[in-house]
Amino acid sequence: MDELIGRCMSLIRIFPLVICITLIFCNMVLGNDEINYVQWQEPNENAFTVEVPQGWDVTGGVIREASGSRTGLHVSSPDGRIIITGGNDEIPQFITPSQVLSLNEGQLVNLYGNTKLVLRYLTGTQLAEWYIANVGASGCTDLLILSEQDRSNAGDPESSGDVSFSCLKNGEAMNGYCFAKDIPPLNCQMGQGCVWICSDLAFYLSPSSQEAVAQSVLKHMLLSIRPNPAWVSANQKYTMQYSDTIAKSNAKIADCIDQQYASRSQTIDNVGREYSNSNTGQTDVMNQNTGEAYKVNVDPNAHYYWDCNGKIYTSQTYDSQYSDCTLLSEY
Repeated sequence: MDELIGRCMSLIRIFPLVICITLIFCNMVLGNDEINYVQWQEPNENAFTVEVPQGWDVTGGVIREASGSRTGLHVSSPDGRIIITGGNDEIPQFITPSQVLSLNEGQLVNLYGNTKLVLRYLTGTQLAEWYIANVGASGCTDLLILSEQDRSNAGDPESSGDVSFSCLKNGEAMNGYCFAKDIPPLNCQMGQGCVWICSDLAFYLSPSSQEAVAQSVLKHMLLSIRPNPAWVSANQKYTMQYSDTIAKSNAKIADCIDQQYASRSQTIDNVGREYSNSNTGQTDVMNQNTGEAYKVNVDPNAHYYWDCNGKIYTSQTYDSQYSDCTLLSEY
């Protein structure tokens, strides 16, 4: 596997024109590498089980606080380069700034039985970005947000969203993803100082060449979580709908991971296509009626491209001689 990764990185350095193809090939091969999973039991309260890669480091569990409980799961590959996190144990409860209570953004305060971070309310997408910058990728440099998406459901009081990103860690190119859901302050008046919380989070950070592995492992873990019915029953006041909520939430996150990854792959394809065009003096045009695409030589004097029964013509003006042809659009 290490030899394969080395070959991929060598190809990228030597042949920049095939960088996109190389990345896709690397992800396909690495993503298909067989991973054996074993069951991990939550150690503190026997609250749930989850399947994790055999031989990977696993920590976490249920944490009790005065106001309830929080849960976290932290998994890393044997070499420590792939990091996967689930739950909200790394994130304190938040309270909005308040002049009346002398709460200034960035403060850590002890209120209502536990420590809270003073922070204005953030949507799910904004919270994902906050987590990436302040916790998940805090040891990275050159952080770049690649895509973000609001995942909130209409009528749902909770806000959710996800973000994909890239960065450098110890000089290595990394890719990552974060999904976050939060519960906004309820019945909160301006300046009051209102509590809001992160209710769910999923995150991975991995070398770019192994992102397909990180994605596959996170999805498998999310879909394999099984709450312990006895624990759920004993904690009814906190977990009235725990099992159903966990199953639905984790399925949604897994679906979001697929959507972000597909979007990123399309972006990589577009970058490769545009890079190739810039080196060959070509551009791409499409017949919007048929969906057919053509690669044509760039004419610096042309403003219009026409499809006349499969033959492509150019013109500087919207020319009437091509009135029986179809105007093509660049993309």
